[in-house]
Amino acid sequence: MDLTLKQLSELKPADLIQARIDALESAQFRFIYASYHPDSNFRRNFKSCNEYLTHARTETSVAPQIDECTILLEYVESSSARVLYRVQITLADGAETGYYEVAELRCDNGAWRYLCGYKVPLDELSSLSAEHISCEMIIQRGICF
Repeated sequence: MDLTLKQLSELKPADLIQARIDALESAQFRFIYASYHPDSNFRRNFKSCNEYLTHARTETSVAPQIDECTILLEYVESSSARVLYRVQITLADGAETGYYEVAELRCDNGAWRYLCGYKVPLDELSSLSAEHISCEMIIQRGICF
């Protein structure tokens, strides 16, 4: 799927997360860059899209193979949202891994944008089923980026 900036402005929070996963898998890095909120740490680290595109071309871990992405929960309140989801990936070296993430989104000029995320590796929560995973648990245990 070719993701456009117009489509980006029409996405609901959970749909934005799925679109970001699709864009990551198909190496649509302009879309990824545009989906970040202007106040995100990512945008502080990469001041321009071209700077990020250069990084993405040289860093092999930027586009892993996405094996599965499951949205578990979407919580929207006014101009902020949280999306809890589970991702399984295969890295460039063939290693399989995954994580739970709570993505925090903010509305920017009428469109949802990714502000930050809290990730916890799947193996840290392997004794729990997905229905027992909560946003609060991931935020408390996770690493924010």
